[in-house]
Amino acid sequence: MSIFNTIKFRFTAGVFFLIIVIIAFLVALSYEHEKKAIEQRMYAQLNATADLKKELVVSYINERVSGLKALSSA
Repeated sequence: MSIFNTIKFRFTAGVFFLIIVIIAFLVALSYEHEKKAIEQRMYAQLNATADLKKELVVSYINERVSGLKALSSA
């Protein structure tokens, strides 16, 4: 009787295979979750940078407009 034909070996191999499949599934699930979290953080940083730049441009334009108004009234 071969060791590969025993019920104990088949049961152990089946449990081992099932554990490997579960671990692979959890790794894939964790990877996708972290990937989405990183993307959300990056988009938040990009939006914050865009908002800051927008405020700087608006401030610059307002300063130029007020300077032109001062020159035109002089």
